[in-house]
Amino acid sequence: MKRRRMIGIMALSVMAVSVVMGGAVAQQTQADFTDAEHAASGQTLGTVQLQAPDIVSTSCQRPSALNLAQPFLTVTWRWPQDSTPYSGFSPENVRWSIDGTTATVTTTGPDASGVYTTTLSNGVLQQILGSLLDLLLGSSFDVTARTVWTPGTAEWQSPQMKTVAVRIPALGGIECPNPDA
Repeated sequence: MKRRRMIGIMALSVMAVSVVMGGAVAQQTQADFTDAEHAASGQTLGTVQLQAPDIVSTSCQRPSALNLAQPFLTVTWRWPQDSTPYSGFSPENVRWSIDGTTATVTTTGPDASGVYTTTLSNGVLQQILGSLLDLLLGSSFDVTARTVWTPGTAEWQSPQMKTVAVRIPALGGIECPNPDA
């Protein structure tokens, strides 16, 4: 009998404690944003899918073994029209490649309308082609542009890239059609 009474008292004690604890009202807090969080929350938060830059125009000049500094390809481009997250991007956020090998480029801009100009010189072309025979016999290669962004420790890349298919025929000339035309 004492044992049952003891179990009953313990059960009532546990119930009393849980009623008291469960009945407590949560305290109100003042949860403020930090300045950086506030600035970020002022923008629409959601999914960001990077896009490759929009190609405005392309122009090319047949490479010359006599002038290795001469640009063989000039690409004018701009960031996609929706400004998030591109408003803080610079030309360093575009990775240029020739047949998959990262290219060193020269970029100027933006101009008043937000257009950048990127040039690829013969020095880069000579490294990719490997010999003057490619210039004499003809060659073709792809120049690609992809947007990259490192908001933290991991790099994000645009899933698509823009490709300028450069064709150097054996008998002269050069072709570099604008992929966005």
